[in-house]
Amino acid sequence: MYAERRDRIRALPRRDLARWPRVVPSAAGSPVCARIADGVAVDVGEVVAGAARAGVAVEPLGRYCAAAPRPGLVLGYGAIDTARIEAGLARLAGCLAAATG
Repeated sequence: MYAERRDRIRALPRRDLARWPRVVPSAAGSPVCARIADGVAVDVGEVVAGAARAGVAVEPLGRYCAAAPRPGLVLGYGAIDTARIEAGLARLAGCLAAATG
């Protein structure tokens, strides 16, 4: 169940969100971390706030970095129904577009 959720989240950014996040490689664990692509100006705080308003829970990746954090997002998947992932990522894409300078 978790592997399917993780795989869906890891695949969709390459398709639907390709302009913004780059999934950080990870062999195991939850959540999925995604850095904002180089050269893309995104207000991560605005993305997180917009996502919350859209019913999508994400966190800023910088919250978990000890030094010189790169902008990015942390996407959890432990508590979401697999069937809702694609719609949630579509809403997240809208938030990323709105926060892109």
